[in-house]
Amino acid sequence: MSDLPTIDYISVGRYPTTRAYAFQMREMLAAFLEQGVKIELITDTRTEPLPPEDVAYFSLPNLRHHRLPVLNLAPWGVMRPIVDRLAAVIIMITWAIMLTGFLLFRSRRRLIYTRDAVSAGVAVIFGFKTFYEVHHLSEKIGSIRKFFLKHCCGLVTISEALARRVRDLGCDTKRVLVAPDAVDTIIFHPLNQKEARATLGLPDEQFLIVYTGHFYKWKGVYTLAEAGKFLPDSGILLVGGEKEDREPLNEFLQEQKITNVTLRGHEAHNRMPLYLAAADVLVLPNSAQETIGRESTSPLKLFEYATCQRPIVASDVSALREILNDETAEFFTADDAASLAAAVQKIKHDPARGREIAEKALTLSVDFSWKARARRILDFLDQK
Repeated sequence: MSDLPTIDYISVGRYPTTRAYAFQMREMLAAFLEQGVKIELITDTRTEPLPPEDVAYFSLPNLRHHRLPVLNLAPWGVMRPIVDRLAAVIIMITWAIMLTGFLLFRSRRRLIYTRDAVSAGVAVIFGFKTFYEVHHLSEKIGSIRKFFLKHCCGLVTISEALARRVRDLGCDTKRVLVAPDAVDTIIFHPLNQKEARATLGLPDEQFLIVYTGHFYKWKGVYTLAEAGKFLPDSGILLVGGEKEDREPLNEFLQEQKITNVTLRGHEAHNRMPLYLAAADVLVLPNSAQETIGRESTSPLKLFEYATCQRPIVASDVSALREILNDETAEFFTADDAASLAAAVQKIKHDPARGREIAEKALTLSVDFSWKARARRILDFLDQK
């Protein structure tokens, strides 16, 4: 790996942030640094307040971080619903301009590694050896983006479904690497359930179903919340989500008169293993109504769930089937609350089945570590 030139890891977006992409970036940056790679981070200037524990988590002392200014209209308060879409466009335009100026003075010997299409396009135009980590592709892809995809030196996709998409667009198979997300087993590992519940102030005897992460509709959280109607003797705990996503979900619970679902806001990253340990069942309720939930995603929580040795109940969608199977999860029909509840009840009434799938899922942490993912990607970069 020491023969690789310096890598510029480029991403437009808030960093750090509570959103999953920032945690994935942080883990990959740390894993690259651990491999002895020279790497620098380039993001825009936007940030957000974080708990002190998360601030410490995101601090990588050996990482040089460049921040490029963008014009951000979103903080203008009452106008935000009107200008959100325009604000996003303006951010991307100013980002492209600032990144252009930044790259003009960078050595062409550097490798560019990015997870956003705008940055990949700018780097390709300026003749950099560019690698694009693809996390999502819209249903319709314009000719400009197809051009950039075809002219990147390599594409890293987080799912086989995304790899098929880019191949279908004419990208050479040899330039595509499938590298699903991973887990940090130092942070996430099996913990005592009773102690975790005591720490979190959760009831000791209740059968507890837990979901962690964001509350976007494609995540399937409304299906999980609705399943509460069919699970009156169980508690459902949803941890995470932004305020703007929690409020409509709360309204949904009130309208549906569902009383056994509890929402907790964002928690520090190092507390998440406690919530996973407190669970009797962990749920991945991906919706099949959108491509990202059905095919494209490689959710960090999947690997975190598996490593904490609790039985997983998951939507039967191809994105999750790429990693899980009938030996490592109990599946249900996506977007079907009754089917989800039935899968949970199966685990509840057959503890041996729950223990069996949890133990087999635990083995995933061996193959899906950030260190192993970084090695595969660096080998891929080195070959190009």
